[in-house]
Amino acid sequence: MKGYIVKTTCYWGNRLYKKGEIVTMGDTVEVPEHFEEMAPAATAKTEAPKVEVQPEVKEIKKAEKAAEAPKPVKKARKGRGA
Repeated sequence: MKGYIVKTTCYWGNRLYKKGEIVTMGDTVEVPEHFEEMAPAATAKTEAPKVEVQPEVKEIKKAEKAAEAPKPVKKARKGRGA
């Protein structure tokens, strides 16, 4: 498998590729000229395991929900007038 960086937004192989996107293709696939091949070490660095990302995402979503929760409204006391 070879890693490529897309230099121009294009539609190729029934898919839209955006400029700057990093993609991996098989060794025998002939890619368009605006797919620039990356060094093997660079490709390995961009492929991060998804398992490590998931717990952080869940914690962020929990914090967002807690921040969005409505705060309880205090009831006014009766009988104390001026």
